[in-house]
Amino acid sequence: MRLAAENISVRLGAREVVGDASLVIEPGEIVAVIGPNGAGKSTLLKALAGLLAPFAGRVLLNGEDVSGLDRRRLARAIAYLPQERAVGWPVSVERIVALGRMPHAGPLAQVTPADRAAIDAALSAMDLLGLAMRRADRLSGGELARALLARALAQEASILIADEPTAGLDMAHVLQLFTHLERLAAAGHGIVVAVHDLSLALRHCRRSVLLHDGRILAAGPSADVVTSENLARAFGISARIGKLDDVSIVLAERSLT
Repeated sequence: MRLAAENISVRLGAREVVGDASLVIEPGEIVAVIGPNGAGKSTLLKALAGLLAPFAGRVLLNGEDVSGLDRRRLARAIAYLPQERAVGWPVSVERIVALGRMPHAGPLAQVTPADRAAIDAALSAMDLLGLAMRRADRLSGGELARALLARALAQEASILIADEPTAGLDMAHVLQLFTHLERLAAAGHGIVVAVHDLSLALRHCRRSVLLHDGRILAAGPSADVVTSENLARAFGISARIGKLDDVSIVLAERSLT
């Protein structure tokens, strides 16, 4: 499926948080949304997911305006992982992940073989099989982050929108996550991730969108977006883009303010 934002502007109250933003997520690619705190990343992702209605422009899923789509149909097409990591009840990890199957549930809400396979695959992808029966209120922050990621993966949507999915994850699980995202992209899924680690954008994301003050400052191939010049404009820092064992990394040197 193809997800496209056409010149969208989003307000929260009287304040315009995102202005005149356009981007496309094609099947088979990972797109990073980057930018400083308060740049509008989370608001943009919520608009892409159909959770915030733009006051100008539109978001299209395969050419259809998401504002007019049935919510259940939209949930089968787009999985959304919010930045907030919280579960308000003491249920097991497996039950949390099973919630990702709700858009596919039949009238009796019985767990089907397809549901069971999706749940197990998501638990395995996030290294949670050994924690499946543990209560959510007894998880560490990183374990809870992985459980909520697994819930989004169990949804088996064509498009995954994840807001800071690496928050709380250790290095091993960050690499495991992006390895899985790359597999999903190779299978034809479209993926959008907001990340603060710009090296992840360079290493794993085909394209990047750089936001600053609610506007798209740069968009295109990640190597063309994550540049010293763009980082100086967006973050107010002096930075170099280096290489470590053929992997691009961002080396921040000093603040320009």
